[in-house]
Amino acid sequence: MPETKFLTELDSFVERVDAIDTAPGSQQLLGRIADEFGFENFTYLGGKTITVNGVRQFDLHEPPFCITNFPDEWQRLYIQNDYYKIDPAILHLMSSILPATWDEFAATTPLVSSQRKMLGDAADFGLQRGFTIPIHGPSGEFGLLSLTSSVRTEEFARRIERSRHTLHLLAIHLHNALYQRIRNPEPPAAAVRLTQREVEVLRWTAEGKTSWEISGILNLSERTVNFHLDRAKKKLGVFSKTHAVAKMYTLGITKIF
Repeated sequence: MPETKFLTELDSFVERVDAIDTAPGSQQLLGRIADEFGFENFTYLGGKTITVNGVRQFDLHEPPFCITNFPDEWQRLYIQNDYYKIDPAILHLMSSILPATWDEFAATTPLVSSQRKMLGDAADFGLQRGFTIPIHGPSGEFGLLSLTSSVRTEEFARRIERSRHTLHLLAIHLHNALYQRIRNPEPPAAAVRLTQREVEVLRWTAEGKTSWEISGILNLSERTVNFHLDRAKKKLGVFSKTHAVAKMYTLGITKIF
């Protein structure tokens, strides 16, 4: 691609990223960016880390927030198996400032059997090859952008070689936009008013139940369950049901209205 055209397209992407100011807008833009660079799935994770006894870990007083189009069943399996504790992408985030493919993780630090199983499970859901970009802020805040594709290894490598640095730059702008303008400060617990149904669906979600399974338990339609989940996410100021569950318990919301 000629340099002038490349810079024009890069400027266009950066302008679009810098302009996002809503959660739905960020989800849609992430989808467009992934598609235009040849990826099918994406996950953005943002939050804070702290150092305990010389080891970096998530700050549980400020649960990470997530924007993703990864399959719901994979998210459920990921949570049930506590894969975040061994996920090579998370471990890479904690120890590096440079992007890497999932194959590069294995080349740098050999994977243990549990990690190989996790990646095998991910592949079963179409998440076969990935590229992860870590972003670190000055006060412990972090961002992580993972993009995945099911194309052949050789084609995936070509796409990464062509776009690695552009995606890195875009991820930095994306993190700044999400962290500074979209991610809201923790609301006081008293300001969050969840209905009985919203609390119920979040509690069953915490047990690893899907919307379809919750609909059977509560004798509701799946559409109604998703309605209550969406309302709860909006009230809690989060993007995903996983983050909604974490925030509900972190804020100690037990009273229903």
